[in-house]
Amino acid sequence: MCILRAETPLAAEQGWLRELTLWLTYEELPAADSNSLHNQDIWSCFEWRDFFCIARIGRWVAGDEHPSTRAHLRLWLREAIGPGCDPGVLIGQSGAFPLDDQAPANVTDEGTWPDSDTLTILRTRRRAAISLLACLLQAREEGRVLAVAAEPAQLRADADLQRLILVARAALPRTWKMSLRLRLFTLVPGLFIRRERAGLIAIPEHLARSALAADKSVFIADADGMPRFQQQLRPDVLAYSQALIEQTLTLPTGLLAYGNRCDWGNADQCTDWAAQTRNLPLCYRLAEGLRRDDQRNLEGLFRVVIFNAALADAAIPWEQLVSVAEWRRFPAAALGDFVLLEPSSLNPGARRLQSVLEQVLIEHGWQIDAAPQAVAPQRLLALAIHRPALIGAELRRKLVAGTDLDAIFGIAPPDALILSGVLGTFLAVHPSVGPAVVQNARAKAWLPTLLQSVGTGILDLSGWGSFYLSSADSEELLALAEDIAVRPEAAAAWCPFIGELVARLQSSATLDPRTLARVARRLITAVVPTLSPQTYLVLLDLLTAAEESADEVEPLGDCFARALEQADDESRPAMVDALLAASGRTMDARMLIGADGDLRIPLDPVIAARLLDQERLTETLSVVGLLGLLRALPESGDRAAQLVRFIDQRCESRMDETITGLIASGLWDFWIAHTQLDDQSRRQCAVAWLQAAVWDSATAPQPTLEGWRLALAVVREPGLDEGDLPRLRVDRPQRGSHGWPRVRCFEPEQIADLAGLCANAGALARLLELVEGAEMPFDLGDVAVFIAEHAAGQEIAGPMLRWLATGPSARQVPLTLDESALLLARCGRRRERALAARRRSLVSALMHAPKEVLALAEELPTEARMAWHHDLRRWVAARIQEPTACRPILETLEGADLPEANAASFPRRRAALRLAEQGFTHVAAFLDAGYEVDLAAEGTLAALVPRLPGAIGRRLDWSPIADLLQDTGAHDANTSIRRSLTTHPLRLLAARLADRRSPMPEEPLLLLEDLFRAAQQRPELLAPSHAQPGEAYPSEIAAVHMAAVLLPTLGIAGIGRLFLVSVPAPWRDDRGWIASLRGGLANALTGIPWRRACERMSVVDALLYAHATAWNPGAGPGLARSI
Repeated sequence: MCILRAETPLAAEQGWLRELTLWLTYEELPAADSNSLHNQDIWSCFEWRDFFCIARIGRWVAGDEHPSTRAHLRLWLREAIGPGCDPGVLIGQSGAFPLDDQAPANVTDEGTWPDSDTLTILRTRRRAAISLLACLLQAREEGRVLAVAAEPAQLRADADLQRLILVARAALPRTWKMSLRLRLFTLVPGLFIRRERAGLIAIPEHLARSALAADKSVFIADADGMPRFQQQLRPDVLAYSQALIEQTLTLPTGLLAYGNRCDWGNADQCTDWAAQTRNLPLCYRLAEGLRRDDQRNLEGLFRVVIFNAALADAAIPWEQLVSVAEWRRFPAAALGDFVLLEPSSLNPGARRLQSVLEQVLIEHGWQIDAAPQAVAPQRLLALAIHRPALIGAELRRKLVAGTDLDAIFGIAPPDALILSGVLGTFLAVHPSVGPAVVQNARAKAWLPTLLQSVGTGILDLSGWGSFYLSSADSEELLALAEDIAVRPEAAAAWCPFIGELVARLQSSATLDPRTLARVARRLITAVVPTLSPQTYLVLLDLLTAAEESADEVEPLGDCFARALEQADDESRPAMVDALLAASGRTMDARMLIGADGDLRIPLDPVIAARLLDQERLTETLSVVGLLGLLRALPESGDRAAQLVRFIDQRCESRMDETITGLIASGLWDFWIAHTQLDDQSRRQCAVAWLQAAVWDSATAPQPTLEGWRLALAVVREPGLDEGDLPRLRVDRPQRGSHGWPRVRCFEPEQIADLAGLCANAGALARLLELVEGAEMPFDLGDVAVFIAEHAAGQEIAGPMLRWLATGPSARQVPLTLDESALLLARCGRRRERALAARRRSLVSALMHAPKEVLALAEELPTEARMAWHHDLRRWVAARIQEPTACRPILETLEGADLPEANAASFPRRRAALRLAEQGFTHVAAFLDAGYEVDLAAEGTLAALVPRLPGAIGRRLDWSPIADLLQDTGAHDANTSIRRSLTTHPLRLLAARLADRRSPMPEEPLLLLEDLFRAAQQRPELLAPSHAQPGEAYPSEIAAVHMAAVLLPTLGIAGIGRLFLVSVPAPWRDDRGWIASLRGGLANALTGIPWRRACERMSVVDALLYAHATAWNPGAGPGLARSI
């Protein structure tokens, strides 16, 4: 049984018990050892996945029952274990791992460990503790396993050895300690060494050689910590262990804190044990002192321990021993008092500690705002040089107030004074020394550093900016202008002085206007507009006076527009006046317009009135910007009339853009009701409103029913054609968009309004397509019927609209003659579909009124009449199987004026032959003009070819074929020709035709039929070259051979199905013929890959079997065996 207690649930950890079986196993001892280790606990400590685990395995007796083995496992998530926490102190504490169902007791406080019993053992067995710790340290550093071999009695839980092992583990650096896999005790050392990678195991003495056999690198030590098997301890490790045990006996509560705080252990690197031993007393006291956050304790730790250690040793690596986070825990007052000490009064070790603390205080962001009177001002000024400064702003101001300029320059170099802010504070306190600072900087060549510091926040221009401008020559001023142009922070600082800078440049006799314009252009692109709008006016005057091109001044316009956007209400009118005054030279009011066509500045009535008089601005503004400009005017009757007049003018030049702006601004209803445009222009605007692309946008405003009705009232005469309808979205519109001027909850009424305004049936059909293709949130029932009912005066029914909307299809019900005539008269742009409906209605009425139909067909246009003849041929060929019902119609057609067919197909050839047999020769010629070819009168196939119908005879050159039929010898050197001749001469003909580079006939089936009709009248063509005299060869087999080569697109299965159904009756039950047919098909598969040939032959076999069993059901099983 295993008792599991985890700080984190193990639901996601699969198979944990299988992986931890060995660590939770209780090992039975030999009989000889049972007296000394009877019912003794075994302890395991190890890392597993993301957990730190401790397990107790022991015997548990409940009442009179026999003892049973139980294990208590506790797990801690490693990430949750704090840096000062070590769950390993619970090893050996049975109360924390009860083997019954009780909760574990809190038996140990890390602050009181080790306990008095452990300390007594350390004192009595001091040498063994030192050696055992040295063995463990050396084994961890070298990456070896430490095996402590002792007598069974010494392995008991109440023996001294277990306490010594736990002290050695607690003294390890944290990295080594938390990764140590420990087992107290085990009888199978090989498993724990090889498989479980244990770091420390306790074993009976007689198993020492077994542990060494499992791994020759195992470090073996006895119960006194002495190495065995000629292994030696290094003196430096032993010295470190001795020092650490001595410190533990002196200050026991610091052992755990020292082990947890020291994290220098790394098994992959050698440790400088001498340095660790030298620093150990200080590190031990630091760890014990930093264990508590008591400020008095920490102050005493610094003033006594740290300060005395610094006085005693100048080589202490404070950066390694104490982190910045730990320094921050100390009282700032104690650290500050030490930093304020005069460095000359300290020895080298204390000065080094003082330097470290200065950096710590800088990183901590700590500042000294008040200093004792005993502190020398020079020390405070030296601390003020740091960046960031350790001296507060107020204290720094007091310091420089009583210091002259020479003393300031004597503290540090000028760049350090500038970066630390000391010089800036000095100039702020003593503004009169600004000229002296500039002269000193110019004389000692640190003027560039002074200028570069402007704008960085550590030095302002107060007290020396104007003096520098007045004393600098033109070259310096140009360099300053270039620096301002490339550094925005400098431009922000120099902004109040730019006017003075430009005035100084203008007064220089050595600078030409072009140079001044270049400087002004660079300055205005760098200065932030919102800081000083008047600066823009100065630079604007300079640029416009230089008469620069518009392209070069464009950046200035952008900057000036941004300045206007941010200007206040008092300065904005003056800036607008300045801009308008520049019109006609290089700038005009159009620079106030952004990329979207709207105004870039806020408007008030005064500015709006001024801008409205600018014709070039109003022509460039977008509709939305123009409306905004008009709205800024005071309320009056003239404003509405002026608004309508401006929009009317814009519609004449940019209609779509204007309508989009009206929709976006919500002024469509107002404008369409008051516009003064003529009727034609108003109708165009209304159609543009219906079809505006802005309705597809998710930001389109909601249209109103009033605006919808006003638009439809404008287009009522002459109505809407197909191209005038709104674009009801066929695909899904954007989320939240309307897709068209859809007024929610009134969509059926809108559809009815559109249907009533459609000018013809074509527009109604287009509306039907749009409604059925769009996603409408309502149900109209049959949309075609709904639209037809609301079509004003059209007299169009729903099925008629279907014909125009979807076109001819098998599912369309033919219209009556009257309906098709009405549809043709009102079809609009859809005349082709109306003619198709007319032809279908004529065909459907043929059975009832053939003469009337023929008369109406003559009224069709030429192309439609030709299509009607084609439909009539298909109708006659399809109904030839009904001779009784169709005879009156055929008699009518026989006397009608019908054209002969110039092109034929295989079904119509058969139908024409049947009609000719019944005496309807005129109708037969109407279906196929070549049906009456007299094959018996032809002497050769070559003579037959010119009389074949259509383009068949014109596309093929038959002279080689005639030569081939006259010479059927088998002496050709070509192997494929010899193989073909042994099969059948007609197959050779097909092969020759297939090899031709010219296009194949359009109707190969007609060619085959003609060829075989000729071959049946000339039997000598049906005998293969290897046939015996008088041997019959069915023409159907030859047909299969020829079709397989001549018609590859038909497919093998198609060939079998085509010719199998036309086999003469005497051959249907002949298995030999079936086998011959299958062989012919196999020959046709020549050159096809083997796998595809097998697949095709399986299809052929299935077809042959199906057709044969259909002819003769009793022949099925036998035929299947034959196949």
